[in-house]
Amino acid sequence: MTRQKFEPVGKLADRPAFYPSIVAAYRVLSVGYQSSIILYATSIRVVDMSRIRGFTIVELMVSISLLGILAALAIPSFQQFIQRTAVEKFQDDLMADLMLARSESVTQGRSISVCALDSPSAETCTTDSGDTSDWTNGWLVFVDVDEQNDLDSGTDEILSIYTPAADFVSLRNDSKDSIQFNRQGGAPLFNSTFTFCHEKASIYNALVLSSTGRVAYKAGDSSKC
Repeated sequence: MTRQKFEPVGKLADRPAFYPSIVAAYRVLSVGYQSSIILYATSIRVVDMSRIRGFTIVELMVSISLLGILAALAIPSFQQFIQRTAVEKFQDDLMADLMLARSESVTQGRSISVCALDSPSAETCTTDSGDTSDWTNGWLVFVDVDEQNDLDSGTDEILSIYTPAADFVSLRNDSKDSIQFNRQGGAPLFNSTFTFCHEKASIYNALVLSSTGRVAYKAGDSSKC
């Protein structure tokens, strides 16, 4: 018995010539349908986001009031921080120059002096004869060749000049308008106290110079301002 050979239905050879075009169109439609679903879902989310309400006038006014209260509490503390920083910088700068003078006196084997400036723009030492000497204008560090503790422009060498930039900060020494370090780095005749005062913030700091030439930080005394 001879078996009959059957060809599978839908064989490529039996398909119409326009079949590939139908398949391609179907795929394009499928992709377009999926894209339209995604866009529709996205548009729904956008619409939902737009329905979220903002702040009311009452809520906004309450927030501004709270912000104002916080600013009123913070600003005075910030101002005092700036003022205290200005005083401490002034104090640190004098400490640095006193240490420079002491170090140079030992290194060079000479007397080094530090004197209060007569004015911020002048390179001359003040000759204040009062009970307290004013150092607010700044100071000058120089090699005191003749060891007379005064600046001789012809022979003495200036090592450093300092003019402060802080406002409302004054500096006074309780008795000296100049300091001299000897060749061993000591200041046996010039032990004294420098007091830094902020006129508006009631901040008082001090530096204490001992006869051995050492300098130490200390709380200031308002009565010396």
